[in-house]
Amino acid sequence: MAMTPTAFVPAEDQGMMFAELRLPEGATLERTAEVLERFSDAAEKVDGVRVAPFVAGFGLMGGRAPNTGFAVVVLDDWG
Repeated sequence: MAMTPTAFVPAEDQGMMFAELRLPEGATLERTAEVLERFSDAAEKVDGVRVAPFVAGFGLMGGRAPNTGFAVVVLDDWG
C-alpha cells in the first residue's frame, strides 16, 4: 500500500498507452503492418488521441515475429 499512488492521475502517467497485436501464426509482416495501420488510423480519430505510431514485426510481450506488433497511443496533453 505504501507504493500505491494516491492521486487521481498518478505522476507515473505519461499520457500514453501501449497496444499489443498478435495475428495468427503464419501471418505475414505485410498483413501485420496493414492491421496496425488500420488500428492507428482509427485510434487517431478518437478525441484526445494525438498520434498512434506502430511497429510491425516486434511485440513488447512476444518478441520478434512477423505476426506481432505494437502501437503507442499518445494522448493530448490534459494539463
